[in-house]
Amino acid sequence: MALDIRLRELSDGEMGILDLMKTLSDKYGMDKPFNDEELFDDIVALTYPEIRTFLETYVSGSTPIPYDEFFAKVGLEEAETEVNTGYFIKGQTPYIDGDPATKELFFRENIEFNSFLEKLGVEGGDVIKSVNGEEYNVQNVYNLIMKAESWKEGEEVSFVVMRDGEELELTATTAQPTDTETTLTEKDLPESSEEVKLRNAWLKG
Repeated sequence: MALDIRLRELSDGEMGILDLMKTLSDKYGMDKPFNDEELFDDIVALTYPEIRTFLETYVSGSTPIPYDEFFAKVGLEEAETEVNTGYFIKGQTPYIDGDPATKELFFRENIEFNSFLEKLGVEGGDVIKSVNGEEYNVQNVYNLIMKAESWKEGEEVSFVVMRDGEELELTATTAQPTDTETTLTEKDLPESSEEVKLRNAWLKG
């Protein structure tokens, strides 16, 4: 992606990574391999001298690609947006996990919880013993997830969890859980700006 953007930038939108790959395929192919030591020279010869700096910095070098800089070139920026989640799952990512050996169900550690779980006061590693008086473990976890889908807004729910060997009761009032996620958004730029022109060449060229 970064190389594609850099090629589009240097060629005024005319050349991208697919063009480079096609040219390399024409020179080499199934029956003619390239020499590793000569590949950078070949790429630079087919593109621009500045591409050598890119390759030696980010490909053979140890410098991480500064994605923010490349996104800025095409008028994009990262932004935090609020999204709705389930009570126990965000998209395909669960907030809970289980131990097959002990059958214990617990809240995952080192992740950000949604607004409901934050309000409930759970902590990573808390073992779920029961919810609204019903016991849960890995064997009936899907019952818990499905039952939570039927919770009505404003309903009080009660969790019993084990934390550091101590049994705790946590209560909260249900509401639509939300979480934040980082997304790429387009900057508010005129269509005539260099960033928008480069983005259109990069995405549509």
